[in-house]
Amino acid sequence: MKYLEFGKPFFCVLGFLLIQFLLQEMLSLAGLSAGEASALGSIILALLLSFFYLFHSKFYGREEENAERKPVSVMTYAWNVIWGICLGIAMHGLGAEENFAVSPLLIAGFGIAGPIAEEIIYRGYVLKKGESLFGTRKAVCLSVLLFAVAHETPSAIFFAGIAGFLFSISYLRTGRLLSPILFHITANLCSFFPADCRFSDILL
Repeated sequence: MKYLEFGKPFFCVLGFLLIQFLLQEMLSLAGLSAGEASALGSIILALLLSFFYLFHSKFYGREEENAERKPVSVMTYAWNVIWGICLGIAMHGLGAEENFAVSPLLIAGFGIAGPIAEEIIYRGYVLKKGESLFGTRKAVCLSVLLFAVAHETPSAIFFAGIAGFLFSISYLRTGRLLSPILFHITANLCSFFPADCRFSDILL
C-alpha cells in the first residue's frame, strides 16, 4: 500500500494524458481537425477537472486548506499576470511556439482551458500530494519533470521545464491554485501574437 501511495502522482498524470488522448481521438473521428479536437478536448477536461477540484475542496479539503492558506492580495495575482506576460513574450521570442492559424476555439482551448487543466493536475495534485510524500523540493522536481515530459518536442520540453518550475514557485508562495493558473494562462496567450509583433503595435 505504501508503494501504491508513492505511485499516485504518476498514475494521476498517466490517467490525465490517456483521457486527453482519447478525447482528442474521439473528437477527431467526429470530423474536427487535430488542432480543433485537441482544443475542444482541453476545454472538456478543464470543465470536468474544475468541477471535481471545487467539489473535493468544498467537501473534503476545506478545513485543511483554510489552515494552510494566508490572505492573498489582488496585487499578488496581478504580478502573476505580469510575470506570465514576461514569460510568454520571452519564450515566444526564443521560438518556443510556432505560428499557427488563430481561432476563438484554439484560444479558449490552448490559451485558457489547457492551463487550467494542467495546473489542477501538476500543481493542484502532483505538487501538493508530492509534498506530503517526498517533501517540497522533491515534489517540485517531480511536478516539473512530469509537466515537461508531457510535451512532445525537445524544445517544448525544455521551455515547459522552465515554465513548470516558475508555476510551482508561484503556487508555493501563495498556496492558491489561482496564482499559477493566471501565470500559465497569460504565458500561453502570448503565443497567439504574431512573431513579429512589437509592444508598440499592441499598445497602439
